[in-house]
Amino acid sequence: MNEEELDNNIGPYRNQQHNDIVGEQFFGGVKIGNRIRLDSTKDPFTKLKRGDTGTVQEFWTDDLKGSDGRHIWRMRVKWDNTASNLTLLHNVDKFTKIEDMNEQKEEVVSLPRAAGDL
Repeated sequence: MNEEELDNNIGPYRNQQHNDIVGEQFFGGVKIGNRIRLDSTKDPFTKLKRGDTGTVQEFWTDDLKGSDGRHIWRMRVKWDNTASNLTLLHNVDKFTKIEDMNEQKEEVVSLPRAAGDL
């Protein structure tokens, strides 16, 4: 399934193959169940801060579209030690993938950013 086909299928992806493709194409290879650390977000209302960690729960999109007319992909994260429900946005938020639970080995995932982040 290519990016255009994925972009035309809005909604949450329950199928593991679709989730893997979305994670690979839009979120730097992150998969459901991976641990991540927040590096920055443009959300002015979140109480999350740089360094907060969580577990990837789901990838999804809806009718919200960016300036290029394409759907904005989202990554739902269950954040540790907080009730925040911040969902990371493709091409907006930045995070680091944590390779193991000891957080010793990391892979930085850099998504294109706009000015004025954390």
